[in-house]
Amino acid sequence: MIKDIKPPVKVFGNLFGNYVDLMRFFDIWKMPSESGDISGYDYLFLGNYVDRGAYNLETICLLMALKLKYPK
Repeated sequence: MIKDIKPPVKVFGNLFGNYVDLMRFFDIWKMPSESGDISGYDYLFLGNYVDRGAYNLETICLLMALKLKYPK
């Protein structure tokens, strides 16, 4: 699948349910927020949201909640 995304974009690799890694990424690059970078950046998650990690449910719930809050 090819997705046309215009820069700037933040790219997340395969998460595999590693909620701690996702939160570490948000600590380093800031959590998406209306007062922050959500209007200036697109976010691209490459897939494998759940798989091997201990926090599969937390990872997918956070990502879906962000998608609901920021649909564009």
